[in-house]
Amino acid sequence: MGIELWDFADAIRSERAPEMDGEAGLRSKSLCMACYESAALDRPVKYDDVLSGAICEYQRPIDEYWQI
Repeated sequence: MGIELWDFADAIRSERAPEMDGEAGLRSKSLCMACYESAALDRPVKYDDVLSGAICEYQRPIDEYWQI
């Protein structure tokens, strides 16, 4: 995490794009979430379905709790 924060701060100082932008971060997180969704449903899931929010069995109660 420290390297990512350093890169973000350095990108601002250097007026450059960070090594990992929001889109890359979302895609990376969705890949991890696909594992959780697959386990919650006890079946394989498609990455694109997790990325789009079409599959959210694992995530739904978390979102409901936080009202998001």
